[in-house]
Amino acid sequence: MSWVWRYLQASMPGCFRHGKQALKTLVNGAETAWQQLLQQLDAADLYRDQGHWVLWESDSSVRKGMDNWQHTDTGSVSFAKLPKALLATLPALKVPLCGGISFSGSGQIHDMPALASLLKAQFLAAGGEWLNADVASLQLQSGRAEVVLANGEHCQFDQVLVCAGAASGKLLATIHPHVPLIAERGYHLEVKCDDSTWPEHLPPLVFEDRSMIVTRFANTLRACSFVEFNALDAKADPRKWQQLRRHCDELGLPFSGNVSEWMGARPTLPDYLPAIGKSDRANNLYYAFGHQHLGLTLAAKTAMLVAEMVHNQRTPSALQAFSLARFQR
Repeated sequence: MSWVWRYLQASMPGCFRHGKQALKTLVNGAETAWQQLLQQLDAADLYRDQGHWVLWESDSSVRKGMDNWQHTDTGSVSFAKLPKALLATLPALKVPLCGGISFSGSGQIHDMPALASLLKAQFLAAGGEWLNADVASLQLQSGRAEVVLANGEHCQFDQVLVCAGAASGKLLATIHPHVPLIAERGYHLEVKCDDSTWPEHLPPLVFEDRSMIVTRFANTLRACSFVEFNALDAKADPRKWQQLRRHCDELGLPFSGNVSEWMGARPTLPDYLPAIGKSDRANNLYYAFGHQHLGLTLAAKTAMLVAEMVHNQRTPSALQAFSLARFQR
C-alpha cells in the first residue's frame, strides 16, 4: 500500500512532468552510449538499429492504436504507417494482420550472451578481479559501507556499488531502510531458431492486441509479455506461460519442441525513475538500480554516469533527480 500511495503521488500532473523530463535526460543518450561502448569492445555489430513494428489484428485496433500513438510523446523515436508490402514479408501467420506502424530510432542488442562475455573479458583485461559470492548484507562501520558475505566474512572496499536489480533494496536495508522497491515481474518463452523458421532481418514485432512482443536474437526467438507485481521470491505463475503459448499457437509462431520458460523481476520504484547516486550515509557507497523496463536500454548510459560519479566521489547535478533522498521527504 505504501508503494501504491507513492505511485499515485508520482502520477499527479506536476510530479509526472518532472519525472518524464528527468527520464528523458537518460533515454535520449542511450543509443549513443551503447554505440560508443560497443565500438570500444570492437563489437559494433551487436547493436541493430532496425527499429520495431507494432501490428494490429482488426480494423478497430488499427484506428484505436493509430490514434493512441499519434497522441503519444515518443521522444527521438518516430514512426510511419507500415506499407502492406512490408507486412507481406512476415512469415505466414494464422491470424490476418490489418495494419501496423514501423518505428525508427530504436534498436536492440542482437546477442546478449556474447555481450556479457565481452564485457567480462574487457573487465578482466583491465585488471579487474571477478569474485562470485553471496552477499548477506551491508554494514555501516565508521561512516563506510562494509560488505558481509553469506559465509560470515567481512570485506572492506574503497568503493561499493550496489546494482543488484530488484534485490538492491534488501541489500541496502541496513544503511538505507525502506527503499520502496518492488519486483515487477515479466515472463517469456524462448526457442532455438534460424532463418528457415524466423528471418533474422525482421525487427522486433509488437502484437499490440495481445500485449506481447516477439524478438529474434542471434539464434533464438523470444515471445514475452506481462507485468506482474509480486514479491521478489514468490513462485512463478505457470498460467502466464500457458497464455503465452496460447497466443503463439493462435498466431502460428514457431514455438514448439524444446521451448524454455523464464520469469524475471524488473526493479521498479514508485515514480518509475531509477535510483542512481552516492549514499549520504556511507561515504564509499554508490547505487544504480530501479530501471524498471529500461534496464538494458539505459545500462551503458548509466555505467558512464556511475564511472564519472565514482571518479569524482560525488553525485553530479544531472543525477540529483535520481537520488534516494527523494524518498525521505
